[in-house]
Amino acid sequence: MAGGLALELAEPPARKQQKKAAREPRKVDIEARARALANMPGTPEGLFDCIGYGLAVRRRLRELRTKHEEARAAWAEAHEQAVARRVELGAALHRLGSPELGALVAAVDGAAHTAEERQAQLAEMREKAAEARARHSAELRELERELKPWHTQRGRAQAEVDLARKELQRSKAALDKVSEEMEPLAGDPASLAPFKRTYDARKQETAEHRLALEGHETTLAAAHAEVEELEARIASVRAEQQRVERELRNAEKAAEAAADDAGASREEALLTLARAALEGGLVPDDIAEGKAAYHATEAEADKALDLRIATKALSVHDEDSIAKGAATAGAIAAVVAGLVFVVLVL
Repeated sequence: MAGGLALELAEPPARKQQKKAAREPRKVDIEARARALANMPGTPEGLFDCIGYGLAVRRRLRELRTKHEEARAAWAEAHEQAVARRVELGAALHRLGSPELGALVAAVDGAAHTAEERQAQLAEMREKAAEARARHSAELRELERELKPWHTQRGRAQAEVDLARKELQRSKAALDKVSEEMEPLAGDPASLAPFKRTYDARKQETAEHRLALEGHETTLAAAHAEVEELEARIASVRAEQQRVERELRNAEKAAEAAADDAGASREEALLTLARAALEGGLVPDDIAEGKAAYHATEAEADKALDLRIATKALSVHDEDSIAKGAATAGAIAAVVAGLVFVVLVL
């Protein structure tokens, strides 16, 4: 590949300078830089001086903590940018190929292949999940469509049963009334004759109403059975839907985690490739990703150094002097309190 052939030739001067700059250690006196940043007052000589020293240090520490947080935020931003630029460099080196970094390029290939497989599995899982959800939704819609007219029919049948019961009660009441009127005339057939015709009519009417009620009750029972069956099927589908939904969510989470892990492994492989190229001076001079990664890495190192200095600056003060100042102030306060008490008592 083009990058590989270029690396077999003698390194141009620009690359040699980059290689030297990448390997040259930074010589920084962290302690001196931290003391300069802290700008603490000098170590006190006497006990009374320790009181003022402690107060000054506390004020300065509040300011230094703010600087420390600013340094941490600046480093975090620089680190994020540097990682992004190194990932881009790793991807560019992977595309170009490199004999010197062949094993790392192969590692990126393996990680990328795994990441693609995991993404494909995740896509397949999501497709299956969508199909299952659509299937259950369609089943529920169909069952609810079937259930609606049966609800209507059951309601109508219930109304007819209620009406038939009232009619039967009315006809039975009329029959009972005729029977009561006939009781005093039991020994007089001639007098019973007119009532007998009415009694027979009321009895026939009652039988017809009872038969009609039985028919309506049969219809109601059938409609109720259909409603119960459909509602049971709907409940079963919903229970299955919830069970499958839980399984699908767990499977999706597992697939997402696997895809994320594979993506992270691919990114780490690209970072390893980029770091090796930067540290070994093996970045071709004609790719923009190399310059961007180099500058971002240098900026990250600068911000990391600033953070180390800001962290160290929080601890360069003299704790013993602060403790002595606090003790002296406490003693003075106790003496003053005692004098005030004596004055008040006297």
